[in-house]
Amino acid sequence: NMTDEMARVMAVQYAANQIVAALNQQGQTANPIEIEKLAEQQGPAMLYSFTQQGLLKKTETGYKSMIVLKDGAFEINGAKVPLGL
Repeated sequence: NMTDEMARVMAVQYAANQIVAALNQQGQTANPIEIEKLAEQQGPAMLYSFTQQGLLKKTETGYKSMIVLKDGAFEINGAKVPLGL
């Protein structure tokens, strides 16, 4: 379980990491302030996307997720996700 603010912070950090990785693959860099601005914009969309995909569930107080490794597959919030091994 995590509060809305915790989820927002994690989503923004995830977005920032994705932006930096994409820039690095292209041999580019960006100002950290620019990256933070982009990540702040993309974070809420990522939370929405993760919720729509079933990776997170919205609660009254924030978000939650239940991840279980069972019979060679992950179960995320009750949905099986094959490991592809």
